[in-house]
Amino acid sequence: MEDPRVARASARVAAAATLFYALVSLWELWGPLPGGHLGNGAAAAMAGENMVRHRVLAAVLEPTVGAPTPAQLYTHHPYGTFFAGAVGYLVAGHGWVATKLPAAALSAATPWLLFAFARALWGPLAGAVTAVVFVTVPINLAFASYLNLEVPLLFSGALFSWAATRFFQTHRTRFILASAVGAWLTCQADWIGMVLVGGVGASAFLRAYALPERWSLRIDHRQHARWFGWVTAAALVTLLMYLGLFAKAGRLGDLAASAELRSHGASAPLGQVFGPRRTMWLLWMLPAPALLGVAAGAALSSLRITRSFSEIVPVWWLAAASLQYFGFRQGADVHVYWPHMYSVCAALGWGVFAAGVGDAAVSLRAPRLGVALAAGPPLVAALLSLRVGLPIAAQSRLTGGRFDDGGRYIGVDRDRHQFAQWATRDLPRDATVHLHRSMTPSWPLSYAMNRPHDVAATPEGASPLLVDARRCRAEELRALASSFSVRVVGPHWRVSPGPAGDLAALQYDEREPSWLERATVSGTDLVRTLHDRPDRLATWEWRHHLGLPGDPPSGEPDGPEAARVLHNAAVARGDLALAAELRAVVERQIQRRLDVSFSHGATLLGVRVDAGAATVMTLYWYATPAYAAGDVDFLVRSAVVAPPRLWPSRVDYFEKEIAPPAALRPELWRPGYLYAERVLVMRRLGTERFVGVFTARSGPAPRPLTGPERVPLVVLGG
Repeated sequence: MEDPRVARASARVAAAATLFYALVSLWELWGPLPGGHLGNGAAAAMAGENMVRHRVLAAVLEPTVGAPTPAQLYTHHPYGTFFAGAVGYLVAGHGWVATKLPAAALSAATPWLLFAFARALWGPLAGAVTAVVFVTVPINLAFASYLNLEVPLLFSGALFSWAATRFFQTHRTRFILASAVGAWLTCQADWIGMVLVGGVGASAFLRAYALPERWSLRIDHRQHARWFGWVTAAALVTLLMYLGLFAKAGRLGDLAASAELRSHGASAPLGQVFGPRRTMWLLWMLPAPALLGVAAGAALSSLRITRSFSEIVPVWWLAAASLQYFGFRQGADVHVYWPHMYSVCAALGWGVFAAGVGDAAVSLRAPRLGVALAAGPPLVAALLSLRVGLPIAAQSRLTGGRFDDGGRYIGVDRDRHQFAQWATRDLPRDATVHLHRSMTPSWPLSYAMNRPHDVAATPEGASPLLVDARRCRAEELRALASSFSVRVVGPHWRVSPGPAGDLAALQYDEREPSWLERATVSGTDLVRTLHDRPDRLATWEWRHHLGLPGDPPSGEPDGPEAARVLHNAAVARGDLALAAELRAVVERQIQRRLDVSFSHGATLLGVRVDAGAATVMTLYWYATPAYAAGDVDFLVRSAVVAPPRLWPSRVDYFEKEIAPPAALRPELWRPGYLYAERVLVMRRLGTERFVGVFTARSGPAPRPLTGPERVPLVVLGG
């Protein structure tokens, strides 16, 4: 008999777990969407918005002005995620909230559904264990607000599993309806949802109509036939719906090509699959405590099927997750979140473990000891998973869900997306925005502009050209500045037809977020404010370095960056005494003095690190009177040299490039001037050692006059 005190305590624990996961899901809800995997949620949001605006059943992943054409249709997956994006648009309109809110809401509801499912199978204690483990698995914490296929699949799969289990136990009509809705949503979420729904449905059919009669003695066959009919219809109608829709658009070949691409390498031996990078990913997303839960579920649920037919449902979760991960290996090679379904398997595995221990304790007439033994190991596992999960959640937000990216620089691009939104806010809805080759197109960039775009070298017509100065050659910047009207916003340019040489830099503020902003806007990045008013110091610096006329500014500096620009202005005027005073102001900002001189005449004076919600590294440079400008970049790289304290997982083994090129390129620097290169550091887990090295696009790269070629910069631990 169920202990009411245990039932009440279990419900409270599950409610607390659900609340915790809801808060994680809503984290940074109002902030700009990053690039990377998390940024791909913009595609689902745009597809849903297009469905609502054009009133069509067609998924188009880019902003559209007119009705979508068949050639624009996305035909790789069912449209469940896009339907969620449509709801997000109806609730929140076009904005960053709409790209995250649907996933956050579905994620927030999933732990309670899993609690209800596991409670129906094994009782309230096992239900609470299942909910607690689920909300601590790192892959869930990392992708809770990601509007992708998996989040709707986990939600709808949990709904279907609970409803099907309750139907098998009661044969009540209301659970037929709930099962049908859950099956429909699960099949709409992803093709693999059909495996889960179809597997459970096929197993129920075999039990009722193919196996010996003693297996079906407790079945209400009329109700069972109704349940089977509705669930089967949900799966078949979904399949036929998309086959018909894609065939009508002439895109069935595209669907087949997608399946072939995703399954590439499926026949490779397991030893070739779990290389160092895949193993590192897996142990980040599903650390050992979670994998133990998966193993427990695989062993115990299979053994308990003869005891209760409902135990077949967790078995089909494991089967669907395994088909997803091992059957579509190319997807798993590219997407770190590919084993997301296993998070439910881990939670259910620890749930069935708690149920088994509890059953044994009851048979031994030791219920209190049973509660302790049933809940203790799963809670320890949950705490160990949480030790990995919370840092991994922060890493996901910091890197846009891309984590290591093979050591390449990860441009999360929140600044770019915010700039694009600002730069296109006054354009007509049907205007075409021109992107310079430096502004690599992406779904979050398209969502930010909310207008069609193309790639161009110069502005055309009335539409501006958006430029990322960090990824331009110096001659490109000079040509644009001398021929068009330019507004500089941080590292980005808005280039418009207008008076040649009309260049002004606008006020661009970057600061640490407040405590409230850490929760609502960004907990891992700076907060940026874009203004329409000119910044006289930045304007002079850009004009001066690009060869445009302008008088050197003067006045009292209101900060170290202003002192640096005024130092350069004093040098330009020949006021060397004032320049020396201002240089002293700038150099007081240096935390670690380096004084490394390079062969082309630049000296790296030192480095400063400011750590808060975001970690910012500033490199201070002096171009000596002998400075020889060249087309070079100073790259900052890091290596993890020690794991975090008490770390039960892997650390990133790649040497990683952590900084984009400077917007004011070294090719534009002038002798006698000071420069500050500000870098948002994407800190990795553990202690990192940072080094710097010059590279050249042509000719030999500058090298230190003394010391190693790779200049040690700083070591950041934690």
